[in-house]
Amino acid sequence: MADLFLSYAREDRECAEALARALYNRGWTVWWDRRIPPGQTFSEVIERELGAARCVIVLWSRNSLASDWVKNEAAEAASRRALVPVRIENVTPPFEFRRIQAADLFNWQSGFSGPDFDACLASIERLVRRTAEVAMPRQAPTPRPQPPTAAPRPAAAAPPQQPRPVQPPQPTAPQAAAIAVTSFLIPAILVTLGCCVPFGIVAIVYATQVNTKLASGDVAGAMLASQNAKKWALIGFGSGLAAWVIFVLLQIANS
Repeated sequence: MADLFLSYAREDRECAEALARALYNRGWTVWWDRRIPPGQTFSEVIERELGAARCVIVLWSRNSLASDWVKNEAAEAASRRALVPVRIENVTPPFEFRRIQAADLFNWQSGFSGPDFDACLASIERLVRRTAEVAMPRQAPTPRPQPPTAAPRPAAAAPPQQPRPVQPPQPTAPQAAAIAVTSFLIPAILVTLGCCVPFGIVAIVYATQVNTKLASGDVAGAMLASQNAKKWALIGFGSGLAAWVIFVLLQIANS
């Protein structure tokens, strides 16, 4: 069974193969090639692999929006909170999946890299780690061995003290590193107050979404909101600066 299940329309096979290779190079096993072994039915293999995968990645495109197979696989993954949606074209996912933030990898032909792909990897890592912890059975505590009891001896010869066996330290699981995402809230506020109110308000809205999405575990959504907050803050600053330059030039021309 593979760590990751890749759901896509057959017309998007080239993109699916490239993404599967990129994920495999990062240490995950990926089920994506839908060739069914002889003697097995397509639905049986799909159901088995989909249920065993720790994370399901759905590629949204014009082709996959028309595929009942892709939408059914996405619904099954969403029902157990194991879905990572990826848009490979500028399309709107079905209504029931819009609440889950999708990673935008429109330029996948140039390779998988950049902030959007990093956010996608972070979401996959979080889901794989969570499902692995849920699937791991809790081990019963090992009983501590009692020191051996010395046999009775004559009072004249006291039995020697037996050393208490030392329990070796148990290894502890490493703590997951916290992911810090910049909200750009202060630049957004400054742009609103001093440069351009409309664009500054848009930047503030995105900036306030960063911590909310991080608190809910949506790392990909938090990174995307951070990028949008930064973008609109820069647009607002540039617009305000251009307006001041035009105003000064007009004053000089009229003087």
